[in-house]
Amino acid sequence: MCIRDRSWLILAFTMFTSGMVFTMFNTLIGRWAMIPTWGVMVLLGNPSSGGAVSWPLLPSVLGEIGRWLPPGASVNAQHTAVYFGGYQHAFPFVVLAAWAVVATTVFWIWRHRHPGGRPAIRSRTHAAAPSG
Repeated sequence: MCIRDRSWLILAFTMFTSGMVFTMFNTLIGRWAMIPTWGVMVLLGNPSSGGAVSWPLLPSVLGEIGRWLPPGASVNAQHTAVYFGGYQHAFPFVVLAAWAVVATTVFWIWRHRHPGGRPAIRSRTHAAAPSG
């Protein structure tokens, strides 16, 4: 498999994982789901991902956290795929898969709470009409 194909697969897996993390938060807390998603993925995930600054050069806490978040796992997988194609590690894929499985499981268990899974709210005109 060529580098381009591996890169696209890693990006697709990352997008699926990120989407499921948002869906999990959306199922749990509703309309405010963007705040924890942004906090995990952007505020905490991007600076600690190792993309702009390598993990050994980051403060130790950010370097450790970054490996376990989806942005860091994605950067790690892309870096290895592009520069060391024959020596891809399983760890970043395990991290992405773990986030995807946990998020999908939470969504699946509490999917009745998801805004798309709620019954339609009747309008006031229909609700006020006498039944019978």
